[in-house]
Amino acid sequence: MELKYLPIFVYGTLRPGEANYSATLRGRVLARGGAQMPGTQLLLTPAYPFLRFTNNPQDTVTGELLLLHGEIFAEAIAELDELEGYIEEGAEDNLYIRIISHATVADPDQWEGRRQVECYVYVASAETLEKEADDLVISSSGDWTYKDSELDEA
Repeated sequence: MELKYLPIFVYGTLRPGEANYSATLRGRVLARGGAQMPGTQLLLTPAYPFLRFTNNPQDTVTGELLLLHGEIFAEAIAELDELEGYIEEGAEDNLYIRIISHATVADPDQWEGRRQVECYVYVASAETLEKEADDLVISSSGDWTYKDSELDEA
């Protein structure tokens, strides 16, 4: 897939305030704002979440849309691919796959008046979902910030 300059929808450890944001994205973000991705479900593990598409508009994952500085975009995406275990399109060993989707933003004024913004998102690969199936907890809130209480309830 040819790399396009798009924001990234982050929903777990890459969200501002989380460990992987600090390690990989701090100082690289040009703009950010709250967003949701309808038709998706958040799957929890104690260490990190996975996102999968359900095509049910009632299922929604909450996160943030991050626009990275253009001059470091390709380098940052390469680092994120490595962090997320994304080897290449179609690779059987991908932990996540990087795809283009759309997020619904909280404040369209931040995104040139657009309510739906095209973006990259890392989603669980089919192989990962199969391998991790017994250990995944479906998030009732769709929000990683509630993971501790949701994992305790499981």
